[in-house]
Amino acid sequence: MENNLSEQIAYYQEQIDANPENVDNYWYLGLNYLLQGDESTAQDVWMSALFQGTPEEVEEWSKDLVQLLDNSASEQYQLGNLLAAKQCYTMAQQIDEAYQNELLESQLKTSTTRLFEEALSLAQSGEHDAAITKHQELLNLEPENAIIWHNLALIYYKICQYWNAYQAMEQSLRIDSSIGLHYYTLGLILESLKRATAIEAYQKAIKIDGKLVDAYNRWANILYRELNKPEEATEILRRAIAANPEHFGSYVNLGLILFESQKFDEAIAIYQQALELKPNDPDILHNLELSHKLKEDPAALALYFGNIAYKAAEYQKAVDYFEKFAVLDTVMPQLYIKWADCYKSLDQEDNMKEVFQKGIEQYPDYSLLYGTFFLNLRSFGEIEEAKEIIDDALKVLPHDVSLKRLNQVLLPIIYDSTEEIETCRNRFKELSDKLVDETILDSPAAIRDAVDSIDYTTNFYLQYQGKNDLDLQVKYGNFVHKVMAAAYPQWSQQLPIPENRGSSKIRLGFVSSFLYNHTVGKLFLGWIQLLNRDKFEIYCYYLGSHQDGMTGKYKLFSDVFRHLDVKQVNFEDICQTVVNDQLSVLTYLDIGMDPLITKLAGLQLAPIQCLSWGHPITSGSPTIDYFLSSDLMEPANGEQHYCERLIRLPNISISYPDPQPAIPEITNSKQRSDFNLRDDSIIYLSCQSLYKYLPQYDYIFAVIAQRVPQAQFVFVRYHYGEKINEQFRRRLAKAFAEVGLNSEDYCVILPRLNQYNYFAINTLSDVYLDTLSWSGGNTTLEAIGCNLPVVTCPGEFMRGRHSYAILQMLGVTETIAHTEAEYIDTAVRLGLEPEWRQAIREKIAANHANLYSDRVCIEALETFYSQAIEQHQSKIY
Repeated sequence: MENNLSEQIAYYQEQIDANPENVDNYWYLGLNYLLQGDESTAQDVWMSALFQGTPEEVEEWSKDLVQLLDNSASEQYQLGNLLAAKQCYTMAQQIDEAYQNELLESQLKTSTTRLFEEALSLAQSGEHDAAITKHQELLNLEPENAIIWHNLALIYYKICQYWNAYQAMEQSLRIDSSIGLHYYTLGLILESLKRATAIEAYQKAIKIDGKLVDAYNRWANILYRELNKPEEATEILRRAIAANPEHFGSYVNLGLILFESQKFDEAIAIYQQALELKPNDPDILHNLELSHKLKEDPAALALYFGNIAYKAAEYQKAVDYFEKFAVLDTVMPQLYIKWADCYKSLDQEDNMKEVFQKGIEQYPDYSLLYGTFFLNLRSFGEIEEAKEIIDDALKVLPHDVSLKRLNQVLLPIIYDSTEEIETCRNRFKELSDKLVDETILDSPAAIRDAVDSIDYTTNFYLQYQGKNDLDLQVKYGNFVHKVMAAAYPQWSQQLPIPENRGSSKIRLGFVSSFLYNHTVGKLFLGWIQLLNRDKFEIYCYYLGSHQDGMTGKYKLFSDVFRHLDVKQVNFEDICQTVVNDQLSVLTYLDIGMDPLITKLAGLQLAPIQCLSWGHPITSGSPTIDYFLSSDLMEPANGEQHYCERLIRLPNISISYPDPQPAIPEITNSKQRSDFNLRDDSIIYLSCQSLYKYLPQYDYIFAVIAQRVPQAQFVFVRYHYGEKINEQFRRRLAKAFAEVGLNSEDYCVILPRLNQYNYFAINTLSDVYLDTLSWSGGNTTLEAIGCNLPVVTCPGEFMRGRHSYAILQMLGVTETIAHTEAEYIDTAVRLGLEPEWRQAIREKIAANHANLYSDRVCIEALETFYSQAIEQHQSKIY
């Protein structure tokens, strides 16, 4: 249609040029511009004709033009082009106020109403993309309809596109600011955007409609949970109850605040009022009983609120309660572990050690205390102390498999030299053999102890040595499978593809402990969102505790979302839940970071089991059939690095959304001085976890600094204690000193950054320096979202080739190096040549569409799943 209109415009323009006196050509030329959506040019064309005539001619010509628009409106309506029909009809009314076509007006109104109903139906049925499209069609017809803008905002809110939701609500309220519910919706959106103005929105909602009880409750929740103002929150909730005494939720929320404030008499009174509305509500009955108990038992009170604070990550409050409990009652070993963990989270290493030591003195035979103490010491970089603890523990409990396993994985977080890497690796190999050889599964107790040993830790830090870990992973993977098969033989047999249960859809399961705003959660959401729902039914199993907006997206895009928090659901129930769902394929998004996932992966919970690269290392397990990788990331000999069958999905294998839409809010809101950086520096951002930095590559930063005197290198602090950070500083100091420079003049280690500040530092930096051996994945995708030039050098293994693949797919390969010397030269050139740096930035910005929201990999993933099932079905059991 667009091409036809352009041809018509060209034709009538030629006619006017040939015969400017024929006004009909002007009418048709303007009409074609109008149908093309260019109303301004259409009006200009018509006015240029009308200015040529006498008053009598203008009156007659205007009638002709209105008739033409009327005919065109009817014709466009019959063709189903509602927007064009509405434009023609509206334009005719503007030209002649007396013009009216009652039939056409009725038809347009009926069609708009039907379109509105279709949009609502799509939204209610969860077809959000189609619903958004329908609402946008409606807004083309009625751009000043506040209800349509509000409904569109709700859809965006539901699918967690909060910025789009906010912009839609701004339009709605600009048009009509008299609806309280719309301000309530604005409040929900502002809460999700972490804006303090959410309270103002709820206040406006209540001012307009005093019966909006939910607005009171949301307001009170912000006051209590975020602003720590319980008195003000209780007052708001009392107002909510006064506004609607039948609203059960207001009583529940008020009772909870009073209960947590330990105002038990007031809480009891509120709970009794709530029971008048719902006499047998189990939660209220439980809280009422608990209020009476805690009111009379100070030890129980301290323990209860200590645990509540611990779960809420209010660690100092938890410590205060645990200390009170210790004065009143006997501290059990598990409480010592929680208590020490609070101090760890508060970065109070000495207090953490003291609590563990007290626990071990009281319970010298309790293995879990030693093991947890060991892991916490390692997290602070206290490797020698950790070794002493495990040595002492093995003297007391020499046959404990868990302690032997911990002794095996006693690896530093970062290393001082390549020689240290080799020494630690050889020790790991030796103790790995010993662990496997000495673990005899000859009794239920022995099997249970072996299962417990898997619960402690993974081989996580082994993978950051930059070596081929296949043999070591296979040895441990076979060990885990052997132990888990002995413990759970019912889940250790090969399975057939389940029979079709009345649906033609293939059931796919995805499991992880990191379905929140974590690297794994960010990388793989596109799979869950975009897999074809006509062909596949998606089950997500989230085994973690933390929930945020990303978790909400996984819930939204899953057909079935099961939150199996291991703190609340036992291991056997998790396994049985997955088995009961009768999946055809179960994909682990990561194996190697969470011991719980390692245990599950040692079993056969689905006929076909896959692993993706959330932690890019082979599982080593005989129960995992396929490793889902990226064709661009894998080296030519990639198959040699996995025990699984390697599947090379196209491009970078994932569909990652462009983060750029979230960045405009940040631009110009932060300055370099906010991060203690110089305005005249060339900022090289290198923001990986410190265990990714191997000592043999430290010299690279120093050599770049030699050649770029204005360089500043930005790193991010390790999150526990200062020992690891100081160790890294010493390494940098040594490397810089070897070329006659002071590392303190060039290197900045920033504190841990939230998402806002992380994007800010990306926008303020000049160059992104990728880590060698273990490349950036999510960090690189976010850096490119900020149009930051990325220097990378692909490594031997897939885990060292993420950025290489990303730049290949992006089509910006100028900053890919193939040697360390070339890496340095590229980084130096970007630092010294601002024109080239800007050209790279501009090329990145222009090429975003090459990289983000890829659909090719999704189609390939769908094909793989179908083919894998066909192959499996041909097997005989």
